[in-house]
Amino acid sequence: MQDKIVVIAGDFHCGSGVGLTPPDWQMKPVKSCPLHTKRARVGAAIWREFKKGMKLLLKKPADLLILTGDLIDGTGERSGGTEQLTTDRLEQCKMAEEVIRNIPHNNLVAVYGTPYHTGCAEDYEEAIIRNMGGKIGSHEWVKVRGTDLVFDVKHFIAGSSIPHGVATPVLRDSVWSGLWSGRGEQPRSDIIVRGHQHTFVNCRTSDMEVTVAPALQGYGNKFGSRRCSKTVDWGFLLYRITTHDRYLTPYIVRIPEHKPEVYLA
Repeated sequence: MQDKIVVIAGDFHCGSGVGLTPPDWQMKPVKSCPLHTKRARVGAAIWREFKKGMKLLLKKPADLLILTGDLIDGTGERSGGTEQLTTDRLEQCKMAEEVIRNIPHNNLVAVYGTPYHTGCAEDYEEAIIRNMGGKIGSHEWVKVRGTDLVFDVKHFIAGSSIPHGVATPVLRDSVWSGLWSGRGEQPRSDIIVRGHQHTFVNCRTSDMEVTVAPALQGYGNKFGSRRCSKTVDWGFLLYRITTHDRYLTPYIVRIPEHKPEVYLA
């Protein structure tokens, strides 16, 4: 069997001031506004690293692109839209489509993200994925033609307030997956894939594998800065599936523009 390539990405949060933003929509530095300038620099930096990573790891189009949701950021109503590049979700959808065009792929499967970001009534991600010729659902099971590995994909997974507990929620999902499968009510799964947490997790045994994908949104928004303590992982994942095994390559980057400066008083 020729090796198959699967790319897993998500949490673009297009429309956020620190979301993954194609060049046509990026902010420009404003000398009189340090916060605006920092967001502009972060936006340019994460797009640079996104393009660099795709060029580095993808020597040919991926056989399958899996998107884990939260492709747009929404209206930002909790902060009055003050952190958005635009609150127009249709415009955000155009951004997300441009991001997807920059990930070479032959097949596309996605799952819906958090309603707060992607539509509490309407599912805006539906339009994005349909326009890009893919399939989307709330919970998807997918495998690459010619392989036996089944990916179980959903956006949401709970978090943990302790660093050594970050894998527990997705390990729990793997047990539920086995129970559903044992009842004959869900497909048997080999790799559990989740998003949402913006933190990379991967655990593998001889019987199962669980993965929480990193985010492609930058960090430094109000919610994260003022309420959260945990670390954030920025990047995407690539699986290479061979005749006898699969190999995971995380593209995780520490972006210098994210780091705050120490204020000298």
